[in-house]
Amino acid sequence: IMAKGMAKVVCATSQFKIDIPNAADEIATFLARVIIDRILSWDIFLRELQGLPAPLDEAKVATGVVNAARKLQQFATARVLRAWGQGDAGTASYSKKRMTALLEEFLVSRDKREADRCLRELCVPYFHHEMVKQMVTVAVRHPIDLSEAGGAGSAQSAAGDAA
Repeated sequence: IMAKGMAKVVCATSQFKIDIPNAADEIATFLARVIIDRILSWDIFLRELQGLPAPLDEAKVATGVVNAARKLQQFATARVLRAWGQGDAGTASYSKKRMTALLEEFLVSRDKREADRCLRELCVPYFHHEMVKQMVTVAVRHPIDLSEAGGAGSAQSAAGDAA
C-alpha cells in the first residue's frame, strides 16, 4: 500500500508543481528519506511505479523525481536526514519523543506560545502529521474543556453537543 501511494504521488508531481513550484525537489527528498529509513525498498517502489499508467509528460517528471531521489540517497544522505531538522532531530523517534514532551508540558502549563516555539524549534515541517496524531491521542487520554482552553467557545461546544 505504501509503495502504491508513493508511486501515485511521484506520478502526480507535475500536477503538484502547479501550486508548489519546488514539488519535484520536495517529493524527491521525501522519497529518498523513505528509502533511507527502510520504510520502502527501491524494488517494491519501482515495481508499483511501472504498473501505473501515466501520460508521457508526467512520466518524464516522475523519472526526474526518481533519479533525484536516487542521487540524494546515494550521495547526500546527511542532507536528506537534515530535511527533518538538525542532528538527531532528523530521526523520527527523536521527533516523536520531543513532540510527546512538548504536549506533556503543554498539559501542565497551558502556554500556547511556548508550545508553538518548541514545535517550530523542532523544525520538522514534513512530520507535523505526527504532532496531530499525538494531539488526538493526548486529547483522548486527557479530555479538557475547550472553552477554558481557548478553543471552541461555549456556543460552539453546545452546537457540537447538539449535533
